[in-house]
Amino acid sequence: MKFFLAFLFTVSILFSQLSFAQCPAGTDTSSQNLVVNGDFEAGNTGFTSDYTYCNTGNCLQPESFYAVGANPTFFHSAFVGNDHTTGTGNLMIVNGAGTPNTNVWCQTITVTPNTQYLFSTWVSSMVANSPAILQFSINGITIGSAFNAPAVTFLWQEFNDSWYSGVNTSATICIVNQNTNLGGNDFGLDDITFSPCICNFIFDAGVDTSICNGSSYQFQFNNTNTYTWTPSTGLSCTNCSNPIASPTATTTYTIDASLSFCPAIDSVVITVHPSSTVTASGDTSICSGEQTQIHAVGSGTYSWSPAGSLSSSTNANPDASPTLTTTYTVTLANSFGCTSSDSVVVTITQVANVFAGNDVGYCEGGQVQLSASGGGNYSWLPTSGLSSTNIFNPVASPIQTTTYTLTVTGSSNCTGSDEVVVAVHPNPTADAGNDYIY
Repeated sequence: MKFFLAFLFTVSILFSQLSFAQCPAGTDTSSQNLVVNGDFEAGNTGFTSDYTYCNTGNCLQPESFYAVGANPTFFHSAFVGNDHTTGTGNLMIVNGAGTPNTNVWCQTITVTPNTQYLFSTWVSSMVANSPAILQFSINGITIGSAFNAPAVTFLWQEFNDSWYSGVNTSATICIVNQNTNLGGNDFGLDDITFSPCICNFIFDAGVDTSICNGSSYQFQFNNTNTYTWTPSTGLSCTNCSNPIASPTATTTYTIDASLSFCPAIDSVVITVHPSSTVTASGDTSICSGEQTQIHAVGSGTYSWSPAGSLSSSTNANPDASPTLTTTYTVTLANSFGCTSSDSVVVTITQVANVFAGNDVGYCEGGQVQLSASGGGNYSWLPTSGLSSTNIFNPVASPIQTTTYTLTVTGSSNCTGSDEVVVAVHPNPTADAGNDYIY
């Protein structure tokens, strides 16, 4: 029963994991492991050590010896444990020395300059007393913080750290022991990896776009990244995520959005189309009830507004018949959709309020004086039978019934008319009968 409980405990803690480092933003850990024989399944090969190798029973004593095998107890009667990979495979079994910065395991690897790497190992204690204190070292320089092996046996923990290669083309990667205590300090290593961080950041500057000359376009990108824009011509800023571009000619902008050590460069073209130009005719005025033709000059498609009092809203020269003073705006769109606008004001002048007077009548041979109202210049028609044709109160003496039309022209040359009827009644004929002689 004790064996069964111990087995459950071992399984439950066998793959406990601690992770301290990750690839930087914009990158992922590659599945490529540059370490040769990092799981020790090939035996004592592919690496070097400042410790002394042995491969016979109970050979891991005194300190500073290591072995590669599947059964720690075979190499030291006080050691217990198994490998991390499968539970039955090989591991590196170490009786730790008391000298700090001693290289336990090393391997020289070809690396790519300017690349981030993750260095990782799994560690287990062969005895629980005084766990090993280990640290990573690359090219003779320790990196990151030292880490302690587990305080219990049969527990594997992963430790890792990151390293930037800079100009280096090779790296001697090592695991060193910093524990100076000779009592305990016994541990196992397994599944050592050294993997490059690969770029997963893809930058897309988007589709090319076009604007009309004199217009602008604002870019919108994630503002958590760092951007560098070239050229600076027509840009409101060159290191922001959302510059406003106002080029006067077609321009290709290149955007460098590189993240960490991952290059991310793309470009976008802003095509600048010529703007349209339209000129409307000058302001004008008309009398109420009249119409006038308004004009626009330009090349493209016309659109007038308001359109309700126009003969056409798409003609360059429509007739306008407003009832009130109106500002007409013409918008011209060229073949690229670029627009421009101009306007013309049509002012309405009200006609004179004319009253020619009430209809009148008289007997033949008589006359009557007319009396009209309305400011402006008077003109009566017909002229026959009138004492004057350009005053408001001429004397009318037509010989027959006549309809007179009065036209009054105001100061703005707008006219108004009214009519008055002068009726001529025939005189009565008296008959006293025949003469008589008495």
